Amino acid sequence: MNTHPSYTLGARPETGRALRAWAVLSRGTFSGLIFLTDVALIVAMSCFTGVAYHLTVYGEPGSVPSFVEVGVLAASLFAVSNAFRGEYRLANFFAFRPHGRRTVRLWNVTFVCLLVLGFLAHTSVDYSRGWIVLFYIATFAGLIVLRSAFVRLTALARSAGLISAQRIFLSAPAPMSGRSCTATSRGRSAPL
Repeated sequence: MNTHPSYTLGARPETGRALRAWAVLSRGTFSGLIFLTDVALIVAMSCFTGVAYHLTVYGEPGSVPSFVEVGVLAASLFAVSNAFRGEYRLANFFAFRPHGRRTVRLWNVTFVCLLVLGFLAHTSVDYSRGWIVLFYIATFAGLIVLRSAFVRLTALARSAGLISAQRIFLSAPAPMSGRSCTATSRGRSAPL
């Protein structure tokens, strides 16, 4: 007969439904929002820099559908790569420091892929080198500013109590062995 009360980590069904729903919704919504914002920024910067460069140099806006194609291709490479690497998780936006290095690396890889695809498709002569360099620099700056804004937004949401960065680690003795174990964030126990 066990005289100790049984404790569980689950909340009572009548309490906290809104908080649990908010936690699930905020994680998914935040990730989707950053993904879509990256795509929109890259496509918009492609169009903006293309039109601005061609107006300045040639006096005409250039081929806007070509700018959109390049922007969509670059956005697809960049955003899908970020999604597969798990870069859009909420926990990655608690600090800004790692974003610079990861953004530089992935934006460079994206641009190398664009240049290789342009070379292989023999379309590199259709695009101005000046516009490509302007697109690279301006979009990189935009991505860094966007990352900084999302980190600040996350910090504001954390200070307002809308999201939590804390994890709970529990330690309890293992039955019949004398060794203790710790529950990790993935739900598995690991010996101490």
